[in-house]
Amino acid sequence: MGFSLILLFTQLVLLTILCLWLHSLSPHYDLIPFYLFLGGLTVILRISSVSQLYFNVVDGWRLTISSNVILPVIMVGVLIVYIVEGTAKARTTILSVVGINLLVIVGVWSEQQYLLLGASSTFDLPADSPFFSDSIYSALASIVTFAVNLLVLVMLYQWVSNHLPNLPQWITQSGTLLVVLITDASIF
Repeated sequence: MGFSLILLFTQLVLLTILCLWLHSLSPHYDLIPFYLFLGGLTVILRISSVSQLYFNVVDGWRLTISSNVILPVIMVGVLIVYIVEGTAKARTTILSVVGINLLVIVGVWSEQQYLLLGASSTFDLPADSPFFSDSIYSALASIVTFAVNLLVLVMLYQWVSNHLPNLPQWITQSGTLLVVLITDASIF
């Protein structure tokens, strides 16, 4: 378990550093590499949430890769765009990430429909595979929760910044992120 926590933390830190670095390239390459990174993470988030890879930390408390590594990095990316680039680009980022999430769900669902109609799979993937275990309603609820989390992240950050202007920015940013992640974990 100790190695798993170290691996999880290392992956979280490295992906966050990569996210920050790609955003720092925006004066030279605009936000294209950054958006590609967030889009790729969104696809990984959706696929890994189906596989539900996790490890137990203590009895009854488990950490999933999708919720504890990928989701925080996407949220950090959205928060960076909001703080540095402004509301319009943050809105575009949120809509893009939610749209990619929806596109992946529709793609996986359509693949399952093809298998149900008799199509064959190179990997002998049956239509009742755990890969397709997420119902379309559960997946859509996940997208709505994800979108609400991203919007609440931005609104909560702005509220704290406006009402507690003397609070150091690193506390405002990390505190907002932590509150939204805890809320997400308790809701979904």
